[in-house]
Amino acid sequence: FVPDLKPLTGRDLKIKNYLLDFKETKEFMNYLESFFNWLIPYYYQDDKHYLTVGIGCTGGRHRSPAIADFLADKLKEKYPRLEIVVTYRDIEKDVKN
Repeated sequence: FVPDLKPLTGRDLKIKNYLLDFKETKEFMNYLESFFNWLIPYYYQDDKHYLTVGIGCTGGRHRSPAIADFLADKLKEKYPRLEIVVTYRDIEKDVKN
């Protein structure tokens, strides 16, 4: 826990950069990306129209929102026809859409 980062959320660049400094975060993101690259073609094949994914962490304000954003960005890049909606359950009141 880093006191200076506590008031921020996972949507802040400082949090995202901090997390990306860890090899474990990069490995986890590579695993998730690989998993969804395997899964999504099956959804297309079966004509499925939605997939709900939940990502959580201890407090829900730092790691999980950052990971959700990282994953959404990667999937938007690879699958531009997908509509990807990210909801930040534990910081939603802080998010201005």
